[in-house]
Amino acid sequence: MKNYTPEIKQAIADGMPIVSLLAFNLVQGTTRLTSAAHDIIYNHNTYLASGLLLDIPSKTDSRQLEIDSFTIEISAADPTMLAFFSNANQMNRKVTVKEVILDDEHKVIGELVSKSFIITSWSDSDGNKDASISVELTNWISYLK
Repeated sequence: MKNYTPEIKQAIADGMPIVSLLAFNLVQGTTRLTSAAHDIIYNHNTYLASGLLLDIPSKTDSRQLEIDSFTIEISAADPTMLAFFSNANQMNRKVTVKEVILDDEHKVIGELVSKSFIITSWSDSDGNKDASISVELTNWISYLK
């Protein structure tokens, strides 16, 4: 089990919100998204709460820490993300996934989980309601095995 600071332990006990921060190191540059309802500034970087991040499995559950791969879903309502994936080869590009806990003022108290993955595949779909992009991420260490 990870050894958290007293501040993080107290925030967990108090039921403070946990959000995901994703940094996609794409050919066009780094795109940062958050699952929070508002932008998050962390380590001098802004993670955008643009509503593009539709689904990401939680990594804070200790049983999920050893996961080798998973899929996230990104809205394709903003054509920028679809263009990022369709106009350049993003395969094997690094994605850093962090789960952080916030305080009452929506500032990051600390990291619960931080892992690096690579993009191993992606697909887009245009459903009846919403268009989306599914991105499969694989733990880069597992990928090298």
